[in-house]
Amino acid sequence: MSSDKTEHEIVSELVTLFRRQGLYACSNIGPSKLHKWGCSDLLKIMEHPRQPEIDVIWYDPNNEKLHAGEVKYFRRSRRRKKKVTPLPPFAYELYLLMNPEPSGQSLYSRVDITLTPKSYYRGVDEALALLNYGVDHAWLIHIFDTGIWDLGEGYASWSLKIIQYTPLGYLVIYVNEKLEIKELKKLREPLCLTNREFVLKNLREKFIRGMLSDPDCRPAKDLDNSSIKTLDNY
Repeated sequence: MSSDKTEHEIVSELVTLFRRQGLYACSNIGPSKLHKWGCSDLLKIMEHPRQPEIDVIWYDPNNEKLHAGEVKYFRRSRRRKKKVTPLPPFAYELYLLMNPEPSGQSLYSRVDITLTPKSYYRGVDEALALLNYGVDHAWLIHIFDTGIWDLGEGYASWSLKIIQYTPLGYLVIYVNEKLEIKELKKLREPLCLTNREFVLKNLREKFIRGMLSDPDCRPAKDLDNSSIKTLDNY
């Protein structure tokens, strides 16, 4: 890869995009943010497991809907394979002490390129669990790295076969060689659950009030992401 950006940084770019479109948005909602927004006490009363961590959350003031998304970042990763030897590990280490390898060589014979994560359906369970935070809509968001866009299209089509039987929305994101967001495809609109438990409705209101009062979440249409090909509305 030509960049050391992490999944969190890519999600931060997504948040910037949402905020440019007039939405309230924030990423990586951990304990400190939950406390700041006044959600911690209610979660404790509910005996909420606080799983999963919310990767991205956004609120649309136009339709007053609260969204949360589970993000999975698909990319190639390098994994070194150990040399195959008939000797048990302790014996092989002793052998190496007595017969050192030439400079620059190691126990590893090759580097394999693998796909991380391996399962096309990764994140479905965590995305469904987001509904227990009281949000109106839950999304599964799959990000595909440069070089695997064709594979990403296949993975997305198979994921959609599962997601269509759930209330989840499905958003697919493609990034370029610099790990910048270049294209987004909304493959499925989420369903809005009704008749939620009172305590979940209360939690939802705390999330919304927290985001509305947090400067880090407020819309900022002057933020620069002009190169991103976006959808008109989320």
